[in-house]
Amino acid sequence: MRSRLKSDGGQASVEHIGLMALVAVLLLAATAIVGAASPGLRNAVRDGFMHALCVVTGGGCDSLAREPCPTLRTVKTTGQGLGVSYLRLGHDKVLSIERRSDGTYGLSVIEGFSTGGGIALERGRGAFEASAEAKLMLGHRAGRTYVAATQAEAQALAKRLKKEHLTEARTLVAGAADLLGLASTDPSVESYVLAGDGAFEALGKFGLGGIIEGGGKAGNRTQIGVKINPREQEITAFASVDARAGVFFEALNELAGPVGRGRAGGGPPAGGGTGQGGGGGIDLRKPGAPDTSASEDTRTRVSVKNPLAQKLEGEVMGGGTIALRFGPGRQLRGIEVVGYAGVNGKLRELRARLDPNDSRVLAALAQWQRDPTSATAIADLGRAASTNAALDVRTFDTKRTEHPGGFGGKAHALTLEVGYGSASDVSKLTSQRSRPPGGEWEDRTDCVMATKG
Repeated sequence: MRSRLKSDGGQASVEHIGLMALVAVLLLAATAIVGAASPGLRNAVRDGFMHALCVVTGGGCDSLAREPCPTLRTVKTTGQGLGVSYLRLGHDKVLSIERRSDGTYGLSVIEGFSTGGGIALERGRGAFEASAEAKLMLGHRAGRTYVAATQAEAQALAKRLKKEHLTEARTLVAGAADLLGLASTDPSVESYVLAGDGAFEALGKFGLGGIIEGGGKAGNRTQIGVKINPREQEITAFASVDARAGVFFEALNELAGPVGRGRAGGGPPAGGGTGQGGGGGIDLRKPGAPDTSASEDTRTRVSVKNPLAQKLEGEVMGGGTIALRFGPGRQLRGIEVVGYAGVNGKLRELRARLDPNDSRVLAALAQWQRDPTSATAIADLGRAASTNAALDVRTFDTKRTEHPGGFGGKAHALTLEVGYGSASDVSKLTSQRSRPPGGEWEDRTDCVMATKG
């Protein structure tokens, strides 16, 4: 009996080696056949054989396969704020909808409160006026992410999310219960989000006699949190930084104002107003015209085109996210790094997904974890990512629309401000290139076609 088992085991080993050799031969043959083909076809053949090889060897098959592209992103933020002297309180809600090239939609909603302090200064001398504002806020957030299979499903879900109110306690309880299999409060939830953040904003403006206006603004937000995915039994820890800075300058199109005062018969001139005042002016009566309204003065206004009229605006933005995805038993399942930068609505994004089972990635990650501020460790991690990560490089055309509002007042030393408003950011994919680990760069024509559709 033992000899038979031993014989079977030996035969299995021989068959295993033979199958490995066959896979290698087929891989070489396929490489030779598609050597002159497009990078996309070569990557597809390579990925297919690598997946087959990992199945045969029994290794992990997380090959960081190619993913659908985000063809259109819409992010709408609504917020309210209250300022009493130096104290600031705020509430905001962010709803994001992402249309993907495979026809699905990714949605996320995150809501929270923040508190902090701010200061405002105003100065003026003659026709020159200047003001500056700055505020620092700390907050906490709760949210959820979803995946919708159709546009109709995404629209219905977005409509519901606009009305739904989220809290940290409710989100934490729901996520923990779902993760442990005790209850599922909403089967459509992909993940629950809990985060804390800090934000800083500064704004400066100046004006000169209603002729020119200008200024600049800057803002930064740092967020640290976790995502709980009960379907995959995963928890993702993430940290992100977003920053914007912009300047504007405007020479007004028209210079309007009073140029004199005179008498007019039968009432005020069309488009003019009446008023009283001293000093000289221009007599608008024709020579010899009768004075029928001696008690009425009129003020005449003229509008002159400004030859230097122009409006200049500029904005730069940048930021990034690093996320570590853990499975049961704190097993590291994936690493994702995203960075972006843009100028005046043109945005470029780089996304890298690393396989933690790769020995070179593991070594670089361990070195970075020992000293996250080490330039050498960061450079080594970057080199590991550049050669062993699945990479996506995307470009977007972005457009931001803001609708601010509010009112306020001042009584003695007390200042009261109430603010509300919304902002919408729309980003449309214009191009994408992708490269699997160890593969070749390819243009994602499927993404471009889905964008045009």
